[in-house]
Amino acid sequence: MTRRFGVFFALVCASAGLLTACAGGKVGGTPSPTTGAMQASSGAAPSSGTGAADVPQVQTPLPATALDGSPCDSALTTEQVVSFIGSPKAPDRQDDFDTGPACTWFSADGVSGQIGVYYETKIGGGMNVIYRNLKPKSGRWEPTTLQGYPAVAGTFKGEDQSITGRCDVTVGIRDDLVFAVGLTLGDNARKRGVDSCEGAKDVANTVLTNLKGRA
Repeated sequence: MTRRFGVFFALVCASAGLLTACAGGKVGGTPSPTTGAMQASSGAAPSSGTGAADVPQVQTPLPATALDGSPCDSALTTEQVVSFIGSPKAPDRQDDFDTGPACTWFSADGVSGQIGVYYETKIGGGMNVIYRNLKPKSGRWEPTTLQGYPAVAGTFKGEDQSITGRCDVTVGIRDDLVFAVGLTLGDNARKRGVDSCEGAKDVANTVLTNLKGRA
């Protein structure tokens, strides 16, 4: 298994001196609908957000402690993982990943589904960094909001999602802090034409709900 499966976010962001990476997957499960640290303490104020005009601001920042620990422990429950990719293998826990703690779940059903969740606690700049460094390299770039928090789904230029079944979503929970989800569709979902970016948004929304619950 690789720590850089989700190549869209495995980019060197030279201007910020960081590596942003996200990996993962999703088989075409049907998740139930759901309504997320750079700072030293949870009470630290968010940055003022001095990025480009098109970079959305976080209106109700979560405490930085929402991203404490490993995504394997707090991003998704076992039942939620099952709803997206079926029964998973033991998660690949990466506490020392380049951008912060990461966790990847692989389907145990032999259908290629994967989910990766990355707590981007080792980088600064929040969504401004994502827009500045990844938007120019993207083929599909879809800004959105999840529960009022800014998010963007994206893929590499030239990437054929019907073949890769992959999409990555980054969500800003503070102006200086994001988490990311990578999703790869399983074989059956890919054959059915499931939209991997819509699936990735569903996974990211579920993770956000869980993070808000622990904030």
